[in-house]
Amino acid sequence: MTDKPQVPAQASPIDSLEAAAVAAYLEAHPDFFVTHEELLPALRIPHQRGDTVSLVERQMNILRERNIEMRHRLSHLMDVARDNDRLFDKTRRLILTLMDANSLEETVIAVEDSLRQDFQVPFVSLILFSDNPMPVGRWVSGSEAQTAIGGL
Repeated sequence: MTDKPQVPAQASPIDSLEAAAVAAYLEAHPDFFVTHEELLPALRIPHQRGDTVSLVERQMNILRERNIEMRHRLSHLMDVARDNDRLFDKTRRLILTLMDANSLEETVIAVEDSLRQDFQVPFVSLILFSDNPMPVGRWVSGSEAQTAIGGL
């Protein structure tokens, strides 16, 4: 057996106790990292010789940084996927409600309700274009619509 590892002088008594306990545990269980390989990439074990840094250590640092970056990117992609899934559910509910609508009034109500409740749109105004007065919702004539949004 080797001597116990020395704890740096600047460490507090609690840090020294924790470091000593970890060192003692690892010494008593030398195969710990064989059964817990997933912890190895997070370890920092320098291979310095004088003022130089070994190529292996440099490669490990690069791989570790890439691993962290990839984890962040994966986490972001998972967040986007969850948002897309929620959006898909809201859209599916709206489409099913629209398919069940039997009148223009039911259609207008379904769209407005879905936008307010499911999509959390605070202000909703559905404008229908028709040259004949509509019994439901807000409507404008085709010529008024052409004048207002003709350039679009």
